[in-house]
Order: sequence, then C-alpha cells, then structure tokens
Amino acid sequence: MASLLESALNRLLIPLVASEEGKVTLRNIISRLLWLCRWATRLCAFSYVAGLFILWLACRYIGEENITLTFALYLPPTGWALPLAVIVPLALVFDWKSLIPAAAGAAIVALGFCGWQSHSPQTSAPNESALTVLTFNRGESSGSLQPFKNLTKPDVLIFQEAANRADRYANSPGYEEMIYGENIGEFSLVSRFPITSKELISNGKTVMAARFTIEWNKQSVVLYSMHLPSPRHSLQALERGAFLWGVLGQFGKWANKRKSYEDWWHSQISLAETMLSRAEAETLPCIVAGDSNAPAPGYIHHLLTRRLTDSHEAAGSGCGLSFPGTTRNPLSLG
Repeated sequence: MASLLESALNRLLIPLVASEEGKVTLRNIISRLLWLCRWATRLCAFSYVAGLFILWLACRYIGEENITLTFALYLPPTGWALPLAVIVPLALVFDWKSLIPAAAGAAIVALGFCGWQSHSPQTSAPNESALTVLTFNRGESSGSLQPFKNLTKPDVLIFQEAANRADRYANSPGYEEMIYGENIGEFSLVSRFPITSKELISNGKTVMAARFTIEWNKQSVVLYSMHLPSPRHSLQALERGAFLWGVLGQFGKWANKRKSYEDWWHSQISLAETMLSRAEAETLPCIVAGDSNAPAPGYIHHLLTRRLTDSHEAAGSGCGLSFPGTTRNPLSLG
C-alpha cells in the first residue's frame, strides 16, 4: 500500500515541478507552489462571495421560515466579513485579482447584511411639507431619549412598552412642543398635531400594534405603532443547537422536531402578514413604525417592505442602527 501511494504521488508531483529536461529543481518547486497558492486563493475568494450571495438570497426570500437561516440572521452581521481577514492578505501576497471578489463580498456584507445607505442625514427643522416620526421601544432602554429627539426634531413620538406614558412625556421639560398625547395598551403617542382616534390591532390572540390617527396639514394621517413579539426565548433554543434542525430535519422522523421549533416563527410571519394587510387596506396616508423584532436582511422585513417604503432605504444614512447605545460585542466595531 505504501509503495502504491508513493508511486501515485510521484506521478502527480514530478510532472508538476519538473523542468523541460525532466529534472526537479528548487526553482520549479517554488514556482509550482506559488501557482497552487494563487489558484487556492482565487478559489477561496470566489467561493466566499458566491456562498455569501446565496446566503443573502436565502435569508431574504426564506429567512425566518427556516430555523437555520433564522439563526444566521440574528448573528452579528459584520461577522460575515471575518473571512476577508484571511482572504485579503492571501490575495495581496499571491493573487491581486482575488481582491475583486473580496471587494464584492465586502459590498454584500455592507449593503446586504448591514444595510448601509449613503443618503445625507436628515436633521433639518420641522416643516409643513414633511411629517417626521420617531419610534422608540422603551422596554429595555437605558439613557435619555431627549438628545436624539432634539437632533431629529420629530413631529410625533411613538412608543412601545410604554403604557400610560403619554402624559408623562408631554409634561416633561424638553417636550413642550408635544401638546397632544394618547395611550392604549402598551402603546403611547405624543404629537404636535391633534390625535383623533386610537385602537388596538390584533389577530384575535396577539396584540401586534396600535392604530392612531392624527390631523396634519388639514388631512388625516394613520400611524401604526407596531410591536411584534420578542424572539428571545426561541433564539435561546437556537443558541443551544436547535438551529441544526433546519438542515437535519428535512426528512423522516426529524421533520417533526424541526416543525416544533419553526412553528413560533411561522406565527411571527403570520402577524407580519396581518399587519401588512391592515396597512394595505388603508385609504389614508399611512406610516408603520415600531419594533418588528426582525432583522432587515430577513424574510419578515422583506415581506413588509415589498409593499411599504423602507424609510432607511429611501432616506437613511449609515447602517440603519437605532440611536446610540453601548455593547461589548467586538464584532460591532465600536
């Protein structure tokens, strides 16, 4: 067996490194190794960008319908750029052409997974031609909203997990311009303009939003304060390894195991569909704001923005992050 393996290796390697005279020289060995490194680098770079693009498409059009893709969606998006830390140095040393697919991969991470936009930040004062809405889930917030409110100068503040907070905000120093306020369920709204109606929106089991109507510039405008359920408990199960059932549980007895984990996400998709159908049925100008608990590259977000305009895509800047917070995750890049 050893002699057969040695013979096979000789037949493979000697033609690769031999000179025209049939001699194996150090120069030929180095040249052939560089050739192998160049093509290995190129293969890695193209495999990376192709795999990344397929993953982005799968997250966008399947996303939360599959728990393996769901797990990928909730990972820090900048983590998908980590392979570039290996590919770029190899490309600089062995194959500069591999920098082209590497750059394409960086663009997919920035635009597809991180949602980078390059519009100029909108920090102008309120005006009669634009209604500015700021939404805030204050459930686990820390720090003050007011500095960000003063920067963006909203006409309306929409709150989730803020039961009976409208009067408190309207009467707080720094919020004097918000002279109207209403509460319903966990939702509160304060506004520069009169609030004419309010109601809770549910699918019969779960309250997913509140619908407010305001009078702005002599016309009625509908504002939905949306809050889909938190996926925290389901994500904790995925962290413990349940995400593997999205791949392993496609057939046979394991399919029921996969279904048991995916049922919650299917209910989340159903809530988003109900929310969308309500918004589409409106005959008045309509804004849907709030906390969807859904990453932007995923299926739920794509479902909503197929018919609704994503304000970040239309006019945002940067990665579309919420107002400043703190994190110890190194992949956040500070």
